[in-house]
Amino acid sequence: MNKNTLFIAAWLAAGCAAAVYHFGPGQSASQLSAALRQARGAETASLHGDWQTAAAQYADALATIPEPDRTARQQLTVAHAAARIQAGEIVEGQAELQSLVAELEANSSAAERSLLTAARNELAAASYSAAWLMRLDGATPEEWKVETERARQQYRLLAEDADHGNDAQSALFKKNLEATVKLEEMDLDTLLAHALPKKCPKNCHNLAQRKRRECQATGPGGSNPNPSDKKQQQQDARQQVKKQRGAGIGQRGQGGS
Repeated sequence: MNKNTLFIAAWLAAGCAAAVYHFGPGQSASQLSAALRQARGAETASLHGDWQTAAAQYADALATIPEPDRTARQQLTVAHAAARIQAGEIVEGQAELQSLVAELEANSSAAERSLLTAARNELAAASYSAAWLMRLDGATPEEWKVETERARQQYRLLAEDADHGNDAQSALFKKNLEATVKLEEMDLDTLLAHALPKKCPKNCHNLAQRKRRECQATGPGGSNPNPSDKKQQQQDARQQVKKQRGAGIGQRGQGGS
């Protein structure tokens, strides 16, 4: 996605660690100091592209923040999920964001609307990247289109919300929505000729297989009605990717789409 500005990036630049200053009365100085130190360390690591360290330190900060401080916890949860996704843990990061989006949709105040926007935006970007990577990994259309549908839903909601107050945001979300539709329509030759989207994590190994297991675990009864047919479809998809790569079609490195 071209210039896919994510709200979490703005938070990291401004200092997500500032969230810990909003602790309620009665919190110990040691808790505050530890959480602040961990969040600042995570920000520094993320700015240097060390996403595994960032994810670990955001997790430490979340473990330190007391339960009653909901806003700080939610803000750091978005940062933690985003770091996990960039570290290659797309499945785990998406699950974290989906849970947070559901929580914010049910209980968000006007002040927390920006948190909901950030969480949705990160979830949409992660789903877009997951679909792209799954196609490269030989997933079948019925598998990777689950991700493009999730991305489309989130970008549509974001664009509709932004229409009420921010033309620039609305235009960006609509552009990302259009990019998601184009990804669905793009044939494999064209996909392989494109560079990876800028926000795609670089080390998501066996993503299609992991998503497959996730789908089997959460689907109706966790069963596949036609396992032999689906296995053949998966093998055919992987062979198609290998064949087209072998014909000289490949990625030119990482960039925008």
